Amino acid sequence: MTHPPRRPFFPRLLILALAVLAAARAEDGYRLWLRYDLIEDATQRKTCAEALARITLATPGGVETPALAAARDELQAALAGLLGPDANCSVEIGRAEHDAALGDEGYALRRSSAAGMVISANRDIGALYGAFELLRRVQTRQPLDALDFASTPRIRLRLLNHWDNLDRFVERGYAGFSLWKWFTLPDVIEPRSPTCSGPTASASISPPASARPSKSAVSPPPIRSIPPSPRGGAGKPPRFINSFPTSAASS
Repeated sequence: MTHPPRRPFFPRLLILALAVLAAARAEDGYRLWLRYDLIEDATQRKTCAEALARITLATPGGVETPALAAARDELQAALAGLLGPDANCSVEIGRAEHDAALGDEGYALRRSSAAGMVISANRDIGALYGAFELLRRVQTRQPLDALDFASTPRIRLRLLNHWDNLDRFVERGYAGFSLWKWFTLPDVIEPRSPTCSGPTASASISPPASARPSKSAVSPPPIRSIPPSPRGGAGKPPRFINSFPTSAASS
């Protein structure tokens, strides 16, 4: 009785390993929820592109600021990924009347056939938060044709507590030193900072804070406020950093 020749096991194992590595490389979780991959449904892409052909970031000032530039850049990059490079969505800076109901950091999303999609806010940071809300609705396939939505934070300071000492040692941390080099701010900002600042801004979170749980931590010199900045590369300010408090609380 003859047996068919056996296929070598190693090549098949190698192919399987390469497939697993390719999948892991494609999605490693680094982008968190800010994934701007192409929407597979062509009809959905066409509907979104028509609804977002014209987007206006509107504030009472009506002039470009670092935060508005960051919102515009994020919208353009995200929509090019979600809807394809041929979507032709324009993002403009415009003027809006002051709306007391929105407060300092609230925003409104409204679409009409005449004005297109308008993201209005009393301050540029509110428009930035509104831009992320619009992108969330695109990502979750929500209808945009008759969008009329407003949101205002109920809490003035929405802090992300890093629970690290000012010497960059993280209390009960297992992933190395703190992301923030407190003594070099704001003159030197790590290129990886957008990894944190982008998602926090998308969740309307205010500036990061050091909890300073250890009383032995050394306080750095006062750190001046850093306004929100456009997307930055190495040696440039990262996106969406509001300010850096010298400390928040001590236990």
